[in-house]
Amino acid sequence: MKQAAYMGFKGLAWIIFVVVLVQFFFAGIGAFGEEIWGDSAFNPHRIAGLLLVPTSLLLLILAGVSALTGGVRGRVAGMAALLFVLMIVQVALVIAFYRASDVPILAALHPVNALILLGLSFGIARGRRSRPAGQAATSRVQ
Repeated sequence: MKQAAYMGFKGLAWIIFVVVLVQFFFAGIGAFGEEIWGDSAFNPHRIAGLLLVPTSLLLLILAGVSALTGGVRGRVAGMAALLFVLMIVQVALVIAFYRASDVPILAALHPVNALILLGLSFGIARGRRSRPAGQAATSRVQ
């Protein structure tokens, strides 16, 4: 179970990172492809963004299971929790902008939060596995 939870966690973390990265491309299509695709130019960005929320919840669940079994450090599980919260904030920023479109600062925070999500998702995906209890870290001397 420990290995499966950890491998699922790592695989899903990399998928989230790649999708967040591709979201910037999708946003570019939405911003600059309106002449070609019309109102549907932002659809790939919208759909991928909405799918990231439940995916990040699944990542949080896998992080919790993996942390309980010793697969990841508690810090990494905390980062997964922060990622989920920031994904909700990301969607909330868009909803808030459409409800109060006279406050463009809300829209400006959307790509800023996306950059934070990109860095955080990379940090989670790249994170290392916990050492078994009682095993000391080895240092390399060059």
